[in-house]
Amino acid sequence: MSASVRTVTPADIPGILALITERIGEEDAPEAKLVLEDPEYDLTRWTVAVDGDKVVSTMGTYPMVARFGACELPAALVEFVVTAAEYEGQGLVRKQFAHHQADLARRGDLFEIMVGITYFYRRLGYEYALPVAPWLEVKADDIPDAPDAYVVREAAEGDRNVVMSLQRPVQDGYDFSVGLSEQVWRFVLRSPVYETLIAEQNGEPAACARIYMDDENPFVMDLAGTSRAAIEAILAEVGVRNPGKGVVVLTRPGAEPEISDLGSLDLTGEAYYARIGDPVRWLNAVRPELSRRLRESALGNTSGEGMISMYASSIRFSFAYGDVGEFVAGPREQAPISKGGSGIPPDLITALLVGPAGFAGLAARHPDVMGGKQEELMSILFPPQTVDVQSWVIP
Repeated sequence: MSASVRTVTPADIPGILALITERIGEEDAPEAKLVLEDPEYDLTRWTVAVDGDKVVSTMGTYPMVARFGACELPAALVEFVVTAAEYEGQGLVRKQFAHHQADLARRGDLFEIMVGITYFYRRLGYEYALPVAPWLEVKADDIPDAPDAYVVREAAEGDRNVVMSLQRPVQDGYDFSVGLSEQVWRFVLRSPVYETLIAEQNGEPAACARIYMDDENPFVMDLAGTSRAAIEAILAEVGVRNPGKGVVVLTRPGAEPEISDLGSLDLTGEAYYARIGDPVRWLNAVRPELSRRLRESALGNTSGEGMISMYASSIRFSFAYGDVGEFVAGPREQAPISKGGSGIPPDLITALLVGPAGFAGLAARHPDVMGGKQEELMSILFPPQTVDVQSWVIP
């Protein structure tokens, strides 16, 4: 059996849906269908592997938005990666990822994120760079009562701007965030699997969240609100719809209003897969934020040359009096410390640039993360990041 990889045509859609139903689940196929049949979706973002007319593997990408400080950057979400059982082990997923990574680079997407099976995608260049926030487990008896003056309703596709306006200030409270794009919110608000609720006070939107109905307890994601009462209105509505059941909430630590007092936190230790395919392009795109960090630091009145080695390649830059210069790709540097530079292995570069450990945290855990004479500079440019991630699916 052999199969070839190409972008999707409308004729492939029934085969894609059948494969997703068989290998992922019946509830997933309708979500793929609404995307693939949407006239606004670019089908060249989706690939298949076909054996004759038979779809035997597939995957797609969706536009997302990343924000690093004040820098907004195009990003992508990878979803619906699946292969027919009898075609596994033929490298079809690897071929599709190679296609999509090149495609996303052409589109200018600088960051990729996904939820996937354990370990596999590390072999394709993805890192466990962004931790999944703790889940807050609220028992049925601890779900707050509905506060007065709030009305909770289901969101419709026309509420996209309303929902995004509620989500934006929450994400702005973090150093780095990954958010659903306008197009993905449009899909999400039509989802047959996830339901979006909006709490209103005197007709004005005050909170929103996405709900996934598990067999045991409802899961609440992307919870955002202008007040604690508005948040409680959402949770109370979820409780009313699921009498006798607890609620599991994906928290957003550090974002107000905090609700961790309502239950117990479950620190799962899970993480999203993430990838910055071209660190040089990423660094140049976020130079304004890096310059701000340098300008406000003890090194703000200094100048010099910087070098970051990824051992098989390197990145060079200059800095002067609070301004970080252009980043330029350089040759391999296997002994960066002896040349005044710093070292970071390529499979930790995404964690360095956007993760919560920062340079110092990574250096404490990994012997091949080395600061050398640049240790202070690296800690200033790449401190620990607070992170907020929106994902289409439950992580």
